[in-house]
Amino acid sequence: MSEPLVSIVIPAYKPDFLGPAIESALTQTWATTEIVVSDNCPSGDVRELVERYPGIRYHPNPVRGVYANFRNCIRLARGEYVKFLLDDDLLAPSCVEQMLRGFVEHRDATLVTASYLVIDGEGRQQAVRRLEDRLLVSTPGGAAAPMLMSARNPVGPLTTSMFRRRSLPLGLGPWFFTTAAPDRYLGLIDMAVILDLAFQGRVVMFPEPLSAMRSHPGQLSNPAANPRLVHSITSWHPLVEDAWDFGLISADQRWQALQAVVALYHRFDHLFPELEEKRVRLEALLRT
Repeated sequence: MSEPLVSIVIPAYKPDFLGPAIESALTQTWATTEIVVSDNCPSGDVRELVERYPGIRYHPNPVRGVYANFRNCIRLARGEYVKFLLDDDLLAPSCVEQMLRGFVEHRDATLVTASYLVIDGEGRQQAVRRLEDRLLVSTPGGAAAPMLMSARNPVGPLTTSMFRRRSLPLGLGPWFFTTAAPDRYLGLIDMAVILDLAFQGRVVMFPEPLSAMRSHPGQLSNPAANPRLVHSITSWHPLVEDAWDFGLISADQRWQALQAVVALYHRFDHLFPELEEKRVRLEALLRT
C-alpha cells in the first residue's frame, strides 16, 4: 500500500479530555498523518494545551459555532483522507491503518467506519457499540435510505468515520455545505456528513472497535448538560424532507422515515415536552 496522507481533524471546544485524544492520534500505526485542531473554545485553554504538542496544526475557528467548527476542520485538511476525532474521544492505535485498508479493498467506498467502545470519564470501558459481528459493506448508496427510514445513526459519532477529502469538497451537498444547514440540522452534524457520504458510494463497517466515545456528564450529548439536545431529534424531519426534495428517496421511503420520526418524538417527549406539538403536526401530515 502507498502511504497517502491522512488528516486527523479535531473540532475542539473543551480541553478536559483533549490531551488523551491528541495522544491517541499521535500513536497511530499509520505514520503518514497530520493532526489539525480547529479551536471553538471561548477561552485560550485549548490553545495552551495544544502548544504542548509540537507539530500539530492549530487554527482558531473563524466563525463561532459547532457546525462551523466541523466544516472548518474539512477546509483545513490537506490529506487525501480525513479522519475526525472529537475532543473527548480516542482512536485505537491501528484505527487509521485499518480504515485505509477498507478503502483499498473497496475502491468505491465513500465512508469507512467501525464499531466503537463507550468509556467513562476515567477511560473505563462501559459498553461496545457494534451493529454486527462481521464486516458490513453496503451497495453503492444503499446505506443512506435505511438510516433515514429508521431515524437512527448506526455509525456513531464522527470519531468512528473516515472518508476521502474529495468526497466533500466545498459546495457539495446536499446537506453539509448548504447555507441553511446550521439551522436545519443543528444537533445532527454527524448525520449530515454521514448521509452526504452514504448517498455517494459504499459504506464499509468493520466489526472490531477502532475508537472510543467518552460518556461523561459534561458532554454535549447529555440532556442534563445540553438543553439544546432536542435539536438532535427535531433535525431528523428536515433531513428526511430534504432527501425527498432532492430525489434521493422514494415516496414510500419518505413515509416510513416520517413514521420513524414520529416514534422518535414519542420516545423523548418526556425529556422535551415541546416535541408533543411537533409530533401531532407530523401525524396530521401523515394522515393527509
